[in-house]
Amino acid sequence: MTPSLSVVASSQPFPESPAALQSRRTRAVEQTSLVLPLLGIGAGAWALLRGGRTARSLGAAALVASASASLTRWQLARWFAEKARYRVELKHGDFEVRQYASRIQAETVVNAAPWQRSLDDGFHRLAGYIRGDNQGHQKIAMTTPVSVTLGAVDRSTRTVAFKMPDRYALETLPEPNDRRITLRRAPARRIAVLTFRGRYGKELPNRQRMQLLSRVRNARLLPIGDVTFAGYDAPWTLPFLRRNEVMVEVSSLPSAPTT
Repeated sequence: MTPSLSVVASSQPFPESPAALQSRRTRAVEQTSLVLPLLGIGAGAWALLRGGRTARSLGAAALVASASASLTRWQLARWFAEKARYRVELKHGDFEVRQYASRIQAETVVNAAPWQRSLDDGFHRLAGYIRGDNQGHQKIAMTTPVSVTLGAVDRSTRTVAFKMPDRYALETLPEPNDRRITLRRAPARRIAVLTFRGRYGKELPNRQRMQLLSRVRNARLLPIGDVTFAGYDAPWTLPFLRRNEVMVEVSSLPSAPTT
């Protein structure tokens, strides 16, 4: 820092935060990962149809490589999407305690519906918002995870939420046309997380909920509020490739014993 400071008038906008800059870079990578394989498929197909012997060989190789990349991108889209920011404070196998940064999210409440219906209804409302069903007709990039509170019984009232990309401030996000959707800033929180793979329908999230709460108690932590399911993958992702989590806010980490 300089020893003396002066106020300088400027018409330049404030610089973006590191999180907002990273959000833009992630979006650029996401779009590039979609376009490049398609260009490779097109070029390979053209070489197969129009080229000579050597060109056809190269075209076939390009076509196979690009199709494989496109399939990987389709199955593992979460690798290219912006994620909620956090740091890990404690880890034991598939159980972690994380400190999450504050974030802006779009939320909707689904009243007294079964688990799968709650998730589907809430997802479609929020997906409509980010696809342009808003007052600015803006398209907003998909992020991960999609979260939904579990509730203690099947027909619970649940909140489904999408994290908004970090490049947006709350005041720059377009207002939803659907009045069932609200935008809010979620505060920084300490979260206990249990990760699992596979399908997440029927009773599975509630079974994982009980396991998470047991692990939280074993870690000498106090759960706060509802347990939430977080899904990172699209429904067409193969079950063994899926990343799912159940999470709950917890009290401060226990202090180390003194000797």
